[in-house]
Amino acid sequence: MTRNHVARRGGAVLAALLLTTACLPDGDSGGDDEETSESLPKGGQQLTEEEISSVLPGEDEVPQEMGRVDEDDGSARDPETSFYPKTCRDVEFDGEAGTALDEHQTAKAAQGYTGAYGGAVKVTVASHDEVVPGELFDAAGAAQETCTEFTKTNKDASTNKVSTTKWKLTPATIKPMGERTYIANLEVLSGDESVKGRTSQIAGVTIGHNLVLIAYSAGPKSNLSTQVVEELAQTTVDNLEAL
Repeated sequence: MTRNHVARRGGAVLAALLLTTACLPDGDSGGDDEETSESLPKGGQQLTEEEISSVLPGEDEVPQEMGRVDEDDGSARDPETSFYPKTCRDVEFDGEAGTALDEHQTAKAAQGYTGAYGGAVKVTVASHDEVVPGELFDAAGAAQETCTEFTKTNKDASTNKVSTTKWKLTPATIKPMGERTYIANLEVLSGDESVKGRTSQIAGVTIGHNLVLIAYSAGPKSNLSTQVVEELAQTTVDNLEAL
């Protein structure tokens, strides 16, 4: 039985957009660790920050209802974040496999966009000194099956304020692209009134040494557009493959 799973680093990306991750479609395997960088096409090789910045969707490459906004560099995840059950950390690619991959990251670039209906979108591309391992996707897929609901606690480093939210994870579909592809829906079931009821989608694609993450957060679930996420992911993958 083919399972739709995939994965990607992104705790900080998700936190910034009120996202938390989930389930996805499998492409081929998550990459052959024996394959050398030189044998990969340029878009699958280890890239510089300038190169990965160049593949982020430009003004003329995003859906009409979206626009680019100033964005930070997608700094590391908040160390004050915790999950219950603990294994659900892998749903956000924040477990051991994701932490191990962080050690191999050599370049990263991100771009924010305003979404339809007041939503927010962030596209992040990270390059590594090794092929993105399949274990990252496998761990996320395994966690999805037991984390249909989970709790996330964040502590604001500047104010020491602690906030707890309960999340519901549901599967979604996206067309396969790259080597492994991912998408999932998330909804805040309970928490602060400012976030309760908000919904998110996150999609991930891997190409050799490179990992693409699309994170989209909006209000009512009906306002989330899988098409927008898919278009941004496909554009970024096309730009990588065109290098």
